[in-house]
Amino acid sequence: MLLVSGMLSVIDINEGRLRILAETAKLQQVDNVITTIFMLISVYLLFHRLKHPPEVPAAEGAGLPVAGLTAHQALTQAAGVKLDASGQRSNILITAASGGVGLYAVQLAKLGNTYVTATCGARNINLVKSLGADEVLDYKTPDGAALKSSSGQKYDDIIHCAAGIPWSTFEPQLSSKGKVYE
Repeated sequence: MLLVSGMLSVIDINEGRLRILAETAKLQQVDNVITTIFMLISVYLLFHRLKHPPEVPAAEGAGLPVAGLTAHQALTQAAGVKLDASGQRSNILITAASGGVGLYAVQLAKLGNTYVTATCGARNINLVKSLGADEVLDYKTPDGAALKSSSGQKYDDIIHCAAGIPWSTFEPQLSSKGKVYE
């Protein structure tokens, strides 16, 4: 069942099926449909009704939709990326690109009209490149720690998913209208 007319207030999980018992509010945007879908998936995983790899506990699996939604909101609502590539070309940096939010952010950003630079550790560089990043920086190298693009480009938007990076590191890497989203 695809819910497009309201937000969930009560969910019944019975014999592996989700059933909506009540609706509380009309959707204001199409993005809320995505929110609702992620919520359904999370609830499903949380109650162990969905088959999942045995090495991934249901509680951890339930967090995956939250990471995807966070990346989606950061890119579309905060940074203004249009996922149909109809927007203006932008240069985006995604820190901690091999983490939960970062993995989704790289893939979603590539749906937009963006040049994606990503940071991660050396062991995940090939993974992040395979997800579509145009440039990948090892955060343990001097240029990676300084967030310096090897192409010399400044960033229009930074989706900051890592901890411990001071503002003084971001500021010289931002374009004149650049913003950092945490």
